[in-house]
Amino acid sequence: MVIGLLALLAAAFGVNELLCLAFAGSTELLVRKRVSTPPLMANGVAWTGGLASVAAIKGLATPFSLSGLFLVFAKIGSVLFGSGYVLLAFLRSDLVEQRHWLTEAQLLDAVAIGQVTPGPVFTTATFIGYVLGGTPGAFLATLAIFLPAFFFVAISSVLLPKIRRSLSLAAVLDGVNVASVALMAMVTLQLGRAALVDGTSALLAVTAALLLVRFKLNSTWLILAGALIGVASRGFR
Repeated sequence: MVIGLLALLAAAFGVNELLCLAFAGSTELLVRKRVSTPPLMANGVAWTGGLASVAAIKGLATPFSLSGLFLVFAKIGSVLFGSGYVLLAFLRSDLVEQRHWLTEAQLLDAVAIGQVTPGPVFTTATFIGYVLGGTPGAFLATLAIFLPAFFFVAISSVLLPKIRRSLSLAAVLDGVNVASVALMAMVTLQLGRAALVDGTSALLAVTAALLLVRFKLNSTWLILAGALIGVASRGFR
């Protein structure tokens, strides 16, 4: 719980997602080994430098290119861990905050499309690629985000039995899982600020959450109902 709260706090202050994951994994490992002070916590200079570098790149727009799009999604596909929903934290950091290729509203649209279309949440990359670069962008973004997974699975298959038997790696993975949950919580709050624009949207969000939790309603129906209500409310206005 403490590691998760620290990861959530770090994400709130703009610490890079990879640093959050690495910190959580290494801290969980050190705690299990009964090390009193994790090196990452003791090394204030390293953390200060990391925060400064993250702050320095914020607000700088990067010109769009198909090669840049491919590299962004290849990087995300290489380091993403935990769940497809952690993808949203990486997308918001890379495409909204750093490069300014997308707006918060466009990212929310991509999330909705990724939910209602068949396949994993990673299909969000296809929609974003199409918005930014048309059909070539959609193809490159999809290829880039899935390609690293095929590569890593191929080279790690012989290592899986050893990984499963390693107590140290199990501890690292537990810590990274906690940080993944924290990143998902933070990006939910950040996107919520952009989505909840009036009383209608707030009421819709609360109602959808209750239906999802209480009745386990498929999220596709919730999104469809939200779309219809949105169209109807705009018509009344």
